[in-house]
This record gives sequence, C-alpha cells and structure tokens, in this order.
Amino acid sequence: MSSERSKSSSTRVFEQGETASERVLGAISSREMEISRTDHAREEGRVQNSAELTPTETRLKTLENGYTPIRNRDKATYMKGWPDTEITEAEIKSWSRMRRDAATGIRVENGLAVIDVDVDDKGMVETFRGIMMDVVPELELEETPWLERHSGKAKVAWFFRTDEPFGKLKTAVFVPPGFKPDDPDAPTGFVEIFGGASARQFGAFGPHSHDERGAVVRSYCWGERSPLDTRLEELPVITKVQFVELSHRFAEALKAASWTIQPLTRFSDHAGGRDFKLTEDGPYHCIDGVSRSLTELQAAAGGRDALRCSMSWKEGPQAKNRTRGLVGLTAKGVVFVHDTQDAVTYLPISAKPTTAEQDVAKLKTEEMVKAMAEKMNERRVSPARLKIKRGNGNDGDDHDTALAKFVQLYAYCPTSPLPVVPIHPEATNGEGAMTVANARLMMLPHAKEELGPKGGVHKTSVVDSWLNSDRLITVAGVRVAPGKEWPVYKEDGATYINRYRPPAHPVGVGSPDTLLAFVAHLVPHTAEREWLLDRLAHKLAHPDIPGPAVIFVAHEAFGTGRGTFFRLLRALIGPKYSCELPFADFMGKHYQSQYNEWLTKLLVCVNESSDEQTGSRYGNRRADYEHLKELCEPRPHDAPIRLKGVTNYTALVSASFFIATNHADALPLPDDDRRFAVLMNGEKMTPKEARRYNGAVDDPAQVAAFYHRLMTRGYGAFDPFVDPPLFAGKVQMADTGVSDLDEAWADALAALPEVFTMETLNRAVMAEAHAAGAELPRSAKDIIKARAKSNLKRVGVKNGRNGCVRDGARKHTCYCKNAADAKKWTNEDHETLKAAVLGGGGAATIAADNVATFPGLKKGKRGGQYGPRGPYNG
Repeated sequence: MSSERSKSSSTRVFEQGETASERVLGAISSREMEISRTDHAREEGRVQNSAELTPTETRLKTLENGYTPIRNRDKATYMKGWPDTEITEAEIKSWSRMRRDAATGIRVENGLAVIDVDVDDKGMVETFRGIMMDVVPELELEETPWLERHSGKAKVAWFFRTDEPFGKLKTAVFVPPGFKPDDPDAPTGFVEIFGGASARQFGAFGPHSHDERGAVVRSYCWGERSPLDTRLEELPVITKVQFVELSHRFAEALKAASWTIQPLTRFSDHAGGRDFKLTEDGPYHCIDGVSRSLTELQAAAGGRDALRCSMSWKEGPQAKNRTRGLVGLTAKGVVFVHDTQDAVTYLPISAKPTTAEQDVAKLKTEEMVKAMAEKMNERRVSPARLKIKRGNGNDGDDHDTALAKFVQLYAYCPTSPLPVVPIHPEATNGEGAMTVANARLMMLPHAKEELGPKGGVHKTSVVDSWLNSDRLITVAGVRVAPGKEWPVYKEDGATYINRYRPPAHPVGVGSPDTLLAFVAHLVPHTAEREWLLDRLAHKLAHPDIPGPAVIFVAHEAFGTGRGTFFRLLRALIGPKYSCELPFADFMGKHYQSQYNEWLTKLLVCVNESSDEQTGSRYGNRRADYEHLKELCEPRPHDAPIRLKGVTNYTALVSASFFIATNHADALPLPDDDRRFAVLMNGEKMTPKEARRYNGAVDDPAQVAAFYHRLMTRGYGAFDPFVDPPLFAGKVQMADTGVSDLDEAWADALAALPEVFTMETLNRAVMAEAHAAGAELPRSAKDIIKARAKSNLKRVGVKNGRNGCVRDGARKHTCYCKNAADAKKWTNEDHETLKAAVLGGGGAATIAADNVATFPGLKKGKRGGQYGPRGPYNG
C-alpha cells in the first residue's frame, strides 16, 4: 500500500494556506529530519557513503546501477572524447593512477534527465520542491526515489528519467530581491533542465572545488538516496511535457518571490547584436581562398550571394574558420560580417554612430512626442479621444502618434508584476494592467520599421520608446482615493494613479419617496433608521472613511429586503467601487479566501443568510468576531493585498462593510465594541412590495433622487470614529455571545479579594456556575487556568521572591486582578502574603471541600434596550 511522502522528509508536501514563513521553517525542519534519517539509514547499511569508498569503487558501483560515470577534476572533466567514450569496468580501473581526477561525474544519457537548480536560496528550493510534487504527483509517494545532489550550498540537482530525450530547457536569469537587475555584481539564479540529447555531465561524488593550496573547499553529497543504492531504472519517469511545464512554473515562482529578470548580456561596446570592429586591413580570409581588405570585401560582397570569411579579430580556431562569417551589405551599402554561431553582426569601426548622432536622433523623437502631446492638450482632448487607432497603413496611428498617446494613457509601476498600468482605463479599449512583453505585443502594429544590417527589417516598439521617454510617468501604485487629484496625485513623495471618479447622479424628475419607504420597511425602528441614513450620507460625502460596520439581523426570517438594499448601496456608490461577497469568502472559510483584492473597494456587502454553520456555534461565532475585528477598522488603514499568482502589495483600505445575517447571535460582540452597529430588520416583503422596491432600485432617476435627498439632509451628529449606538440588536447579540463560563468568571472575579491562588479562582468560578444552575464543559479548569495566565497578573518572581506560597507539600501561585496589586503583593512580606491567600480576611480557604463559599457573590442584571449609552439622537 503506497504511503505519501512524509512532511518531515526533504520532499515535504505543502499544506494549503501555509504561509511563506511556515514553509521556510518547515523546510529547515525537513532538512534536519532528512539528515537524521540518512544517518540512521547509514547505520543500518542501506546508504553507502561515497567517502567510505575509493573513487574506483564509487565508479564501479555507479556503473553497476546503470549510470555512466566519468572521471572528473572537481566539477569539470578533462577526458578526451568524454561524450562518446565507452565506459566499461576495464576503462574505469585504468583511471586509478590519475590521482588528480579524484571526482566522479555522471554522463546524462540513456534516459537520464537532470534538473539543475542554480538558485542559492533555501526558501526557493523548497518552493520548487512543492512545484515538482504538484506537477508530478508520483513524487509525493514515500517509496518514489528522489535523488538530490548537494554541493555545500542551497543549490541542488535532481536526477530523474525522461520519456523522450531533449536538449536543454532554461529559465531566464533572475536577480534576487534587493539587487538591481543591471548590477554586474548582483547574485543571479536560474534553473536548467538537461534531457540527454546533447553532451552533458554532472559532478556526483568527490571534491567539488579546491582552494589555491589544493585543499578541498566543498564536496558533493546526496540526500537519503544516491546512484550508489538506486538503479537508473528505479528513477521516476517525467515526461518532456512535464519538464517544460516545470521550467515555466519555476520561472513564475521566482517572479512571484520578487526576483527580477536580468537584462540580456550584451557586449561592452555594442547594442542590439551589433559590434563595430572591422578594420580596413583585416585580413579577411574568404571561403574562395582569397584574402581581402575591407574595401575588397565590400566589393566582393556585392557580387556574390554566399561569401563567407574568417574573423581574424578573434582568437583561437574561430579566427581561421573561413565558413563562420557570413558577408553581406546593409541597406546603405555598408559591408558587414555576421557571426553565424554567436548571432552578432560586425560592422566597420568607421560606421559606429557617435554619441552626438545618437543624442540628436533621441531628441528629435522626444520633440515630436512633446509637440503631439501639447497639441492634444491645447485641444483639450478627452481621454476617450486618446484611444490608439489600431490597423495597418493609413487606418492606424503611426509610431510617433501612438507614442504620444501611449505616454498619456499608461504609467509605469516598477513594483508591480504588471508594470504597464492604464491611467485612463476608459480609453484603453478595456485593457488592464499588463506586462511589458504583452504591451509590446499589443503595440506591434505601430512599431517603427528600419532596414537592418543584413537587409532585414528592424522594428522599434512604441513601448521601448515609451520606457526611454522623458515624459514617462512612474507611479508607486494604484489607489481609490476620493478627495485626491485625478487621474494622478502625489502623497509622501510618491505618485499614485487615482481610480476614483464620483458616480453620476444627475438631478432629474425622480422621487426618493419609494426608496425612503423601502428603508423604513427594512429598518422599522425610528432611531436605528435615522442612524442608518446618517451613516449612508456620511459615506457618500466621505467615501474614503470606512466608519463602523453595519450588521442587519433578520432573525430566522427571509425576504426582508437586505439583498435589495445591497443593490441600492452599490448603485449609490458605483458598481466599480463596490462588491458583494459570499460569507465563506469574507470570513476566510477556505483556501481561496486568502486572496482579498476586494479590500480595495469602497463598499463591501456580505450575506451570511445562506451560510451553514458547522461544529460548535459558540466556537464559530468567537472565531468570526476575531476575524472581523481585523477587517472592520473604522479608520483608513494600510493592509496587505494578496493576489493569486501575482506579487502581493500594500494598499490603503477605505472599505465599509454591510453584513446580513439571519442569526441574532451571529457574533459574540462585547458591550464596548466600537466596530459594529447592529440593526434589526422588519417583516418579509409582500410580492407587491418586492416588485415596487426592486423597481425603484433599478430606476436610475429614483436612485439619483434618493442620493440627493441623503446629501441635502446631511449626517447630523454622526461621527465615524465614535462607538456606534448600543441598539437592542447589539444588546441581544452581546448577551447571547457570553457563555456560562464567561458569566461565572466575571462574577467570581468581582467577588475575589486583591490576591488569591489558582485553586481559589477555580472554586469561585465553579461556585458561581453552580449557583446559576449552569453546566460547564469538562475542560473548564484548563480554560480558567489559561485565561488566568493571559488576563490576570502573577504575583512574585518565578523561583524568586513570593513566586509561590506553600501549604504543606503543595505550592500555590498567586494572582491579582491588576498590575498595581501584583506589584504590591510581590514586595509584601511572605508570611503576610501566605496569610492573605491561605487564611481568612475574606479570601477563600483552601480546604478539602468540593465547593468554597465567597461573601458578596451576586448575579448582575444587564442594562436596558440601549445600554448605558442611551438611545441614538442623531
């Protein structure tokens, strides 16, 4: 029966919802467990350590298991003809005298494939490991051999088999967070996958590197298994398609971890695959046997289609190879030599443009763009008129016209994984933020075309011109910021795109009466309804202020109109700035709930009426309240925004929350809660009322009239930062949110003296519960002990002064209700403290009885409908 690979193994399975820090800690633990299990296996003789074998023994054992070993000097091989040499036992034994070649490599062939993770980051390696098991589920099984080679750093190489030989798959070269991509000294990381179709070998055993004195710096080591105990045919088979997917997934994981792609390596004095090194003298030894000067080469190139020559300016055999350099003429008649292997085109030194010429060309383009932009501004062109005309020839915008529009339509956000961000979404044909590569593809029809040195067409992208333009707008992010300048504004030295545009509610012939009647039906209590209207008016006047959350309660009733009210809210604030969420997503009930881009909205409506509670109702409500406390902060605040497959970011949250529930005890709200207002809903709407009210919500004229009625009435004394009124629904919710244990704890604590022991507290709580006829859970004592440690103040210093008092052989820890009393009794004489907690003086006596009695224990009665703060008088 197959078993899954243990989470404590080196190939641990990541749990859904596991955070990055948990993964890193798990990875460290996994590695420690892996080392422990490997050592244990070696003690049992299941893993042979290559350090215990001679190089010859290691190579013979590797050959016996189906691999092809070769002799290495550190990680390189100096064997002549190593890709094709037949490796036999006799050949291996003949290497025994070559002591400098003490390392052993393995040739990638016969179905072997190797994933070379050249990323020196343990966290990323563990992420790649999780991706491997996601793409190849077989790797999750404990019995599946996973050969992992180390060389002293976080970098690893994984050995598998492939169903089809292939050359090499490679990700881009990435630079880790904190380094600039163009920094030549920045560390890099990438992943290569070798499929055996081309010559390749990997160091496997022995020294990896030596220092200048010849001492071994690092050696190769393996995880739980190695080629010494695992035959080649035992390795899991990964298809070529899966290897391609792995390569893409590895690159996406690096991007998601904020690694940036390093620009393509270019030669020192040329750009775009061109280099200016051709001199007049040469010589240029051509394929026809004639050696020519540069002038003669230019004349010959004009009359011969396939002239090739050597590249004498290089070193080594390539300088004499007469077939490598392809000779041709540019559109301007300039001779060039194209290196057919390196794909670099070499031109005469005299043809290299000067810095002044380059500056003039750039200035000419910038002046044209600036003139176009100023011309558009003079005409006060609306964003909709800035749309780039697509098409070919005369039907579409040319490069410069498209560029002039592009600099006004898009901004560059370097911190975003989609850095090309629209400034005017209404003018971008529906395109949202995108990568630079996708932007280039979109603007390809508008590229400027020039003839290249080989007679081909060289295209200059609008996007590349935009990135190099002095008019490029660089922003720190996108925000919904009412009250700020539009479309961009500056704050704390950074520039942001402002997505907020007030919704259009023109004054017309509509009447607000039907919607006012609807609100009266939804919230029948006058004081609650007036507070709600003030709350709405304030949000519409100050959309950037979250304010208190509103909970609508229709106890065990459906069809009261809360869904209709949510539609009205969204029509008032604007559909773009609002959303409606299922309760499960809002409360973080499943894995996908971690993605919270909805926090960037101005208004969020949540419907809990269809949610099925599971488990302990009290436990669910307690957890729900703790979760909502973090979300529903009345003041604007920064919060992390998590996106699926995209780098997370921090945004200013202005969201207001309106929550519908059918449970009067939905949350265990405390009486002094400052985040929530609870409003009770009316009766179920009749079919006639439902048609009337829904029709009004669907009528823009009536919605506009309701909007203007709210704006003209104002919001009175409403203050979003003051505790909301304690209406009847909140009193009931707070009362039902208190368990029997909570009440017994509060009453017992009120009756206890300044200082007492844990035993005294336990008996007091039990006595109060007994007097109230309540049944406490079996774990009550554990809960009381945990609550005492977190909420009360311990007396004395542990293992020091007044750390405990003794009653015969028993030791008792003492507690106080506040820090001042705890400090007082810590400094008190020990005998006085002992007498206070073990003697009389109003404290409980620790006796053998099951129940201790306490003077003055009384059951308090809760306040009236509005509590101590009274009714709402807006």
